[in-house]
Amino acid sequence: MRNPLSPRERGNGVSVVSIIVIAVAFVVVSVSHAASIKLNDEGQSFSDVGAFAISPDGSRVLYTADQETSDVFELFSVPLLGPASSGVKLNGSLVADGDVSDFKISPDSRWAVYRADQHIDGEAFGYRAPLAGPAGRDEGIWSVPDTSMSGGSSSYLIDPTSQQVVVRGGWAFLDDIKRLWSCILAGTPDFGGKMLSDPLVAGGMVVEFDMSSDGRFVVYRADQDVDDTTELYAVILPILFRDGFEFGDTSAWSSTRPRAGAKDKPRLYTRCLAKNRLGHHKLKPPNIVIR
Repeated sequence: MRNPLSPRERGNGVSVVSIIVIAVAFVVVSVSHAASIKLNDEGQSFSDVGAFAISPDGSRVLYTADQETSDVFELFSVPLLGPASSGVKLNGSLVADGDVSDFKISPDSRWAVYRADQHIDGEAFGYRAPLAGPAGRDEGIWSVPDTSMSGGSSSYLIDPTSQQVVVRGGWAFLDDIKRLWSCILAGTPDFGGKMLSDPLVAGGMVVEFDMSSDGRFVVYRADQDVDDTTELYAVILPILFRDGFEFGDTSAWSSTRPRAGAKDKPRLYTRCLAKNRLGHHKLKPPNIVIR
């Protein structure tokens, strides 16, 4: 036979139950008063939101949705706390049956980079747009690397300095052999980009790639030397300059000769930043040292 609870035990039991009831009631009351903010415009009937992402600086939210035309997904940007009416469409006009496939936000929260068959149905090229708009400011940043069949958003990465995009894709309209390219993001667009991967053996292609956290190196896996034998390769990313030269080579540089008696010292390339009138700056590119 169970012993009845003493008054003290009964009192403690009631106290514990009371505390639990009060705590649950507090949580329920708190949740019931929480207010959400709708960020997407309601748009057309039965429209849906696809992918979304918050900018690194926490100022805006980007999302894809068939907001204006049913089953046509486009890219929109809205302040993090709305209102939805202040949102802006970032992509340009799409060709019939065109869509925005995917997007990324640059680490400096300045650019939206997106893939879309914006001009030719079925041919996915790269575009950029200011993160906050305005509408109509989209620009193509790659068109030679064709990323239509290159594995979605994994086919391109933005470097940590937000200066360039590394792209894996075939040669547009010529072949579907996957190569690596570097394309300008922050400077004047160069639609062809700069090829990063070495020439491939017949039948070879770049399978996948990754970028170092400082954005200086790219490592990729490819059957570059022997078909059907994948190996690892590393390449130094080109140095980009925001002075109008972009991918400029050494022809745009002058060199200072070492002083007499300093035969073993390398020359230092210098480059005039003409736009900001800062004169000549001595630079030591890691992959260009001439003795």
